[in-house]
Amino acid sequence: MRRRTDTSLVAYLAALALTLSTIESSLPHAIPFLRLGLANLALLWALDRLSARDYLLLAALKWVTSSLMSGLLFSPYAIVSLAGTAASAIVMLASHRLLGRWSTLWSHSTLGSIASGASQLVASSLFLTDTVLRLMPLMLAFNIASGIVIAALAYVLEPARQVEFDDGCQEKPATWLTLLPPALAIVAIALTEDVAFLTATFALSLLFCHMCGRRIRPGFYIVSIITVILFNLLSPSGRVLFSFVTAGALEDGIARALRLSSLVALSQGIAAMPIPMNGIVARSLAAYGRLSSVFVETAGGIRTRIAATLAVDAFPCTPAGKEEVSTRKTVTVCMLLIVLSAISNLI
Repeated sequence: MRRRTDTSLVAYLAALALTLSTIESSLPHAIPFLRLGLANLALLWALDRLSARDYLLLAALKWVTSSLMSGLLFSPYAIVSLAGTAASAIVMLASHRLLGRWSTLWSHSTLGSIASGASQLVASSLFLTDTVLRLMPLMLAFNIASGIVIAALAYVLEPARQVEFDDGCQEKPATWLTLLPPALAIVAIALTEDVAFLTATFALSLLFCHMCGRRIRPGFYIVSIITVILFNLLSPSGRVLFSFVTAGALEDGIARALRLSSLVALSQGIAAMPIPMNGIVARSLAAYGRLSSVFVETAGGIRTRIAATLAVDAFPCTPAGKEEVSTRKTVTVCMLLIVLSAISNLI
């Protein structure tokens, strides 16, 4: 007989992963875009507590909730995140099941971290350029070190063994039709090549993000645009403008950067819209709200606050609720994006 899914435990571990990821995001980073991966602690702790099916469900839930809360679920960054999460989870699960008593959390964590870093870099090359693969040695070295650190933390820290959820954990009902216009806009932007039109779509995407009540972070877009352009310049194309900068590589880099930034801005706005959620996703987000509150409200150092967060084992399912978003205005912006993209492809 197939084992029944422990919904409460899976939802709790997913919320824990999301909370740890949020905590790590708030800490200073010595090197941009390189993170320890505190969220993988939840995956390590789950190896002895979940069946293989539930473990893979946890990994999928970890990716969905983190991408949803970060506002990147419908952006290319979600593909990179999915590649890393899937590779890490599969490798750690395989290591645990195949090596058995000859393996430890040290090996699971290190192998999973290596798989995650390599997969993310390969996925990044799909929408950046192949030149990012030159960073593979640096990425692997960092991920080996981070895997060791995460394993050490997994032995020191301890999550709740049993958790309880109140009944009736449901988000505010919504229809998937509200997501159709921005979804079509995402497809249209992905097919647009012209730099002038992409500049206009980027401006409209930021407007959509603002109208949805999402905070616009200029620094994030500036860093992303510069990074994409610089990586693209490493693959010379066309007439030389100056030094190593070529016309084709520069134009292609600007187009890639604007397209990526437009998709991210749209995704940020979609994250603020009333998305239909229930069941295990709603439980995870409700638990995340509770865990985050405990971390913020607890006095003391980072270790004390994390320990207090891990000690929480009861979760009242109170929906967070989202502010109303003007559907008519957001649909109008999305239609403008679609029309602009269509015109650019016809010219």
